[in-house]
Amino acid sequence: MTDFDNVQSHQSSHTPDGETPLLEVNHLSARYPIRSGLFYRGQRWNTVLQEVSLRLWQQRTLGVVGESGSGKSTLMKCILGLTPYHSGSLSITGGRNTVQAVFQDPQGSLNPKMPVWKIVTENTAIVSSMGRQQRQRAAAELLESVGLPEGSLWRYPHAFSGGQRQRLAIARAIASNPKILILDEPTSALDVSVQAQILNLLLELQESRGLSYLMISHDLGVISHLCHEIAIIQQGTFVEYESTDAILNKPSHPYTQELLAIYRLAANPADT
Repeated sequence: MTDFDNVQSHQSSHTPDGETPLLEVNHLSARYPIRSGLFYRGQRWNTVLQEVSLRLWQQRTLGVVGESGSGKSTLMKCILGLTPYHSGSLSITGGRNTVQAVFQDPQGSLNPKMPVWKIVTENTAIVSSMGRQQRQRAAAELLESVGLPEGSLWRYPHAFSGGQRQRLAIARAIASNPKILILDEPTSALDVSVQAQILNLLLELQESRGLSYLMISHDLGVISHLCHEIAIIQQGTFVEYESTDAILNKPSHPYTQELLAIYRLAANPADT
């Protein structure tokens, strides 16, 4: 379990009035064709997302919680443009270039053959023409912003701990000054001792950079300490979508109640 005593939290129920959401998803559905048999005929579909709608405002965090196979990863891929959707609409203020992602396994997302200064400025090099020295200066500033020393610039990913590699992944994600970060289970692969540090770093960056987060997780505990609103997804559908306070204190759907019971049992095993 994450040491939540050392994590700041967002539990505001206020929804911004009169603001345009940075991300708006309306009645989004996604499906995949099912093919079977040697002489396949006809068309059958596996529907993964069904009529999903959400809004994400500036400097706010929306959590999407569900079990494996619930559709949350497909939702993330649709937003990133990695997976097509067959109906509904999706709009991002400023376009998809304003969205970056931080994935669950930091080691798998970092090129082991690149020094850190190249890794964290990959996105920067794409969007602007920067020379080697400019990129190294930019990398040093990015490392400082995520709590890593400048001396890390010439090291390689294998020389870092899991928590440090996740800091590198976050530094790379913010290099192009995105408006939105999609966080895919950003602490689940980390030791309990460093999970709170990464969550607090995300909160600090949100405050200093005005970032908005869409956080994907199966862990209602992590979500509840970082998010303003929570959407509960089950079998490709949002079964509940409320403020964090409402989800924690007045869950209305049985699936939400089940997830909340699991979270509280894990947080207080002595109560069993």
